[in-house]
Amino acid sequence: MYSLLFLVQALTQGQEKCTPARSAVISTCSQCVLPDDGVAYEKGPVLGFLRTVPQEIPWLNCGHVDLPADDARVNAARILAEIQSAPRDREVAYRHGERWIPRLQGVDFLQQEKRELPFKHGGMYCSAGDWEALA
Repeated sequence: MYSLLFLVQALTQGQEKCTPARSAVISTCSQCVLPDDGVAYEKGPVLGFLRTVPQEIPWLNCGHVDLPADDARVNAARILAEIQSAPRDREVAYRHGERWIPRLQGVDFLQQEKRELPFKHGGMYCSAGDWEALA
C-alpha cells in the first residue's frame, strides 16, 4: 500500500497540471467475484485508494486488475490486453477464463419474496457488490 502511495505522491510532486496518465495495479485474490473465491482481505485498502486517487488527481486514471493464480503466460496476455485497451473499466477481474466487471443491478422489490432481515442489533456489515461477466 505504501509503495503505491509513494508512487502517486512522486507523480504529483511539483506538478500543477499534468498530461493525462494511466496507472494499472495488478493483484490476485483481492476481490470476491464468485462465491467460491478466496479473498486476501489485507489487499482491500488498495482498492479504496485506487478509487479515490482520480477524484483528487483528475489527470491520473487508476485501474485495478484482479487475476487468479493461473499460468503466467495466460495472465501476461490478460494484463497486456487490459493495458492496450482504452481505459473503460476501472475494476476488472478474471475468473475461469471470463472477464468480470462490477455493475449495479436493479431490483424490483415488489416482485421479490419477503424474507426476515438477517441483521442483528449491534452487528457490523459490509457489502461485496455484484459482478457481471463480459464475453
